Amino acid sequence: MNRAQSLMAAIAAGLLLNACGGGSSSSDVAQAVKAPTTSSPNLVAIGDSLTEGVGSSNGGYPALLSGMLNDRPYANLGIGGQTSTQIASRIGALPSAMTLDGNAVPASVTAVSVTSLSIDLLSTPADDTARSKSGSLCSAHGVLQRTAVGGPPSTSEIYTFTRDAPGQAVSCSPASAFLADSDGYDAWTAIIWVGRNNYDDVATVVADVKAIVQWLKPSSAHFAVLSVIKGEFSYEYAGALGAQHIDQINAELKAAYPGNFVDIETVLVNSYDPNLPQDVMDHMNNIPPTSLRSDTVHLNDAGYGIVAAQLKSFISARNW
Repeated sequence: MNRAQSLMAAIAAGLLLNACGGGSSSSDVAQAVKAPTTSSPNLVAIGDSLTEGVGSSNGGYPALLSGMLNDRPYANLGIGGQTSTQIASRIGALPSAMTLDGNAVPASVTAVSVTSLSIDLLSTPADDTARSKSGSLCSAHGVLQRTAVGGPPSTSEIYTFTRDAPGQAVSCSPASAFLADSDGYDAWTAIIWVGRNNYDDVATVVADVKAIVQWLKPSSAHFAVLSVIKGEFSYEYAGALGAQHIDQINAELKAAYPGNFVDIETVLVNSYDPNLPQDVMDHMNNIPPTSLRSDTVHLNDAGYGIVAAQLKSFISARNW
């Protein structure tokens, strides 16, 4: 059983209905009734460093895509170095089993140390940036905070949970479910590009994408799932083990979402310059060409421009 499956099994066994409180409230029912039938045209880009735009001088593909669509509103939710599971949990598509020091949320607005967290949704080996995310834990709403030092990658990291407002102290059993707020992005047109940082676990990546798609609120949600791309590593060249994992992920995602899958990897690979020997070699290795990359994996402005153009065509063709 993979990490995501184990977590969901634990949640199903009782995390959401333990001593912290559980069950559907009247507000939950009201939200379900009010769920929109179609997505907002606003764009939410969900992913890792390729979404964040590492290697770009102009905000990566989300900013470029917004400009191509008449400056459509967008949110870039990319954090470099994160796995598909961390990303899914950070946006509220997967709960994280959390244990607080003292097994309680105090009555006061006091930061409480988190002693364990099954999905470290604000962490990344890429930086020491302090991050926070609002969400619910044991019937209390508050903010999860991550601070780190010594990196990247961090040598020390601390998580705390602070409730929004004072109230009654709440008992909070070990491994209770923390669920991050969606912040309304679950009703936007979503672009999902995850899996580059944990492609060796094919089943988990596919399961995490499924969780993100199911997290989208509209009954006729607008979303695109992008293929995982390979990098300039011998183990990711055509036929190598890493390439096999990535190819399997992409094949399963295409089969699961045939009308929403954007094979950006193939587009990038085929956009090589035949006049550049290194590009020709990259094409033979079935990886995005050097002329479109800023390093071994990340794209440059030209590469992100191709991603944005493909998504613009995809969205426009569907009148989204």
